[in-house]
Amino acid sequence: MLHLTRISFPIKSLFLLLSLSLPSCAVYQGAELTEHPVEKLSNNVEDATPNTVIKSPRNKDWWTNFNEPQLTYWVETSFKNNPSLQATFSRLNQTQAKLNIVKASNNPDLNLSLSSKVKRNKNLNTTQNDNYQVVGLSASWEIDLWGKLNAGEDKALWENSASKNDISIKANLIAANVSSAWVGWMVETEKIKLLTQQSKRTEQGLKIIQRRVALGKTGRSDAWQQQGLLESLTTLTNKAIAKSALQKQKLALWSGTLANQLPKSPQGKLPTLLSIPVSGIELKALKYRPDIQKSYAKLQAADAEVAIAVAEQFPQLTLRASYSSTNQNAKSIFSDWLGDLSAGLIMPIIDYGQRKQTVKQKKYNLKALQYDYLQKWQQAIFEVEEALIIANEYQQITISLALQLELAKKIQQLKKRYYLNGQAQYLQLLQAQDSTLKLERQLIDSKHAQLESRLSLYSAISHGDFISLEQKEGSSHHD
Repeated sequence: MLHLTRISFPIKSLFLLLSLSLPSCAVYQGAELTEHPVEKLSNNVEDATPNTVIKSPRNKDWWTNFNEPQLTYWVETSFKNNPSLQATFSRLNQTQAKLNIVKASNNPDLNLSLSSKVKRNKNLNTTQNDNYQVVGLSASWEIDLWGKLNAGEDKALWENSASKNDISIKANLIAANVSSAWVGWMVETEKIKLLTQQSKRTEQGLKIIQRRVALGKTGRSDAWQQQGLLESLTTLTNKAIAKSALQKQKLALWSGTLANQLPKSPQGKLPTLLSIPVSGIELKALKYRPDIQKSYAKLQAADAEVAIAVAEQFPQLTLRASYSSTNQNAKSIFSDWLGDLSAGLIMPIIDYGQRKQTVKQKKYNLKALQYDYLQKWQQAIFEVEEALIIANEYQQITISLALQLELAKKIQQLKKRYYLNGQAQYLQLLQAQDSTLKLERQLIDSKHAQLESRLSLYSAISHGDFISLEQKEGSSHHD
């Protein structure tokens, strides 16, 4: 049978105190947070580029827009092998565990205690030991009167959301760096091939000049100048080889692969870029950027912190119950229970303004994060605009360089004929050769810059959600 021995706080008095405290308190309703502050920024963007409306690429995995299987292979390999991405998964699992802890702590606690004690009784002539078995159950539950517990769960939920966006941020960063390294490796390899061809042509020209020197048709200085041009190409070739090796190392780093496991030279070919549509990219598509999503999640978590701080100014109510049984006979230990039910109220009276200052602190933090969130939008728009401007610039530069190269080749052929016929000085031919060689290299550099600007554009408008839920769950199972 059960005996309730006492109630430690009169329930009627408790609710009387609560009713008296209600008129002087107002529960926090939450700040007005704008998820997409596009209206404040769209006018500036339209003024900057009146013919461009920003729209996001339709492909889920933006690197597939280049239609290059080798690039796709390296990006997918990096998602499997990159250590920093795996570390981000572990941090996500950490915040998920924290969320589960918060959810569990909002439920009532129930504890079981088992103990045994010996009581020694001394009489005049004898000493007797009595053995007692004690079984106890205790429970406690904090009543969420002012939304503190709910706000704590919201805070943990938004922190977990921010960690999920960290996965997307890291994945997008890895994809951008792997793509940049692969493109850079391809470009430097193409440049090495070009410089090798240029060296062969220059060497053939040197042999022609040396024959003319032997026949007394020109001076030795012409051969020396041609030889100097050949040596400059050798220097540029060595630089291109070094840059190619660095890009290969960069690809190995970001793909989580050892450099000696990579092929000696990149396979595939440089992507052919499609022109950017005149319609551009929708501005509101930027809301899917993971850094913007993370900033918004941090904003919501900070708002929940304000709600917690406000709730802590209010009385906190906790219900507790305990039941215990003590008996010398283990068989009858569950036959006689003593119960204790209590309601505990903690209400701040004098704290010298500590709780009010805590609320102010949390609100100032929330305000700062609101400005940070707005800055994130401005930064995102700047990055997209910058990539569009550079992409359009190098598109025009590439067209111009191709035309200049075509003209330079015609001039070189003409100067070569004049020189061989004795109608022009060698210096004129040398200048024509040098101009052609430089334009060929500049054309490759311009295509490289064009590819890099397109990578920057795709990365700037990417959602970063490249890794499926199954992969995330698989990562957590490893733990």
